Parts: sequence; structure tokens; C-alpha cells
Amino acid sequence: MHFSIIQVGALNGIAAVIFFIGKFVLSGGAAIVAYLWVDIAYPDSTNSPIYPMAIVAIMVYLPAAKIMNIVDTAAEVLLVCFITDKEMHNGHAPYARGALGDWINKANNMEHSGKPGYDSVAKS
Repeated sequence: MHFSIIQVGALNGIAAVIFFIGKFVLSGGAAIVAYLWVDIAYPDSTNSPIYPMAIVAIMVYLPAAKIMNIVDTAAEVLLVCFITDKEMHNGHAPYARGALGDWINKANNMEHSGKPGYDSVAKS
């Protein structure tokens, strides 16, 4: 249980940073495209392309934030399912397949062999 709290905290911290960067990359990229489009296609129509660029950035940020929140919720649900599966089966997650299952098996083998692994932090 103690390590589960560390996993949830680590995922939430990493996800917060990634989704924060993702929102601004999307809105910044759209703002740059809007700037170039207005500056190249309509050079004499506006005094400055800054205002259209800001409006586009805001219009892209709002749905990007909503979509990132949905993806964040899905990631948290998957983590809770993984932790529940692992706790119900005494450290083994039989429903985890692929790379996740391989990682769990490797970590369990390291724990049982006495080599330092990711659990050495949680146990201390």
C-alpha cells in the first residue's frame, strides 16, 4: 500500500508537468501559425497580427485544456486499476500485458533476489 501512494504521487506529478507543457505547446503552435498566416496572407489588413494571434491562442487553449483533463482522468483510472490488480494478486498484476507486465515481472524478480530496485525506496 505504501508504494501505491508513491506511484500515484509520481504519476500525478509527471502528468501535471506533461499536460501543462502540452496545453501551451498546442496553443503556442496555433498562435505561431496564426501569426504567420495573418502576417503573410493579410499584410496590409491589420496593424499588428498580435491580437488575432492572442485570440487564436485562447481559443485553442480552452479545448486543449479540456481534452488534456480527460486524458489525465483516463491515466489516473488506469493507474488505479493497475494498483488494484497488483494488490489483489499479492504484488503480481496478471491483467497487465506487454511492456507494463514485463516491467512488473522484472521488478518483482529484483525484489525477491535482494537486488536494489524501485521498491528499495518505498521500504526504507
